[in-house]
Amino acid sequence: MGQQSEASKVLASLHSIFFDGKYSPLAVLGPAKGKQADPADIQRAFGQRYCQRLTDARGFVKIGRWKIYVEEGLPRTPVQLSYWDGKLRAEYQSQILTEYQCKWGEKSSRPTIISQPLHHAHPFGSRQMALFDPLWVRYPMVLAAQRLMAIEVAASRIGCVA
Repeated sequence: MGQQSEASKVLASLHSIFFDGKYSPLAVLGPAKGKQADPADIQRAFGQRYCQRLTDARGFVKIGRWKIYVEEGLPRTPVQLSYWDGKLRAEYQSQILTEYQCKWGEKSSRPTIISQPLHHAHPFGSRQMALFDPLWVRYPMVLAAQRLMAIEVAASRIGCVA
């Protein structure tokens, strides 16, 4: 109780210094308006899930049972992962690197679906050109079957197949 009265005395003395007759927050703020915040800043500040992960030597991070590509030009670098409104974003120095569509498990602490990568332009790319695209999906069995079929078609055209 004694501390509250001390605090109220201090506040009363501060208001008496400013002879403006304003004693409530609304009266003090008056016509002042708030500042419009960027939705990306709000998302970073109030993201539903927010964590930091270290990229591996090839630029992938592991989240739950998933391994997702972030950026090869940032090997063994901590990046921020944030989940908000169905999107999983990877950021480094306030620059969005990659964005994925994501569904988080209702009762689990890991994502259940990660899809549709969207890679943003940023200055952290690798200087070395990639020999193979790390996001390229290859199905060797399908390709081998297609190649065999093409050989059979070509052979039948020239009459080599019995």
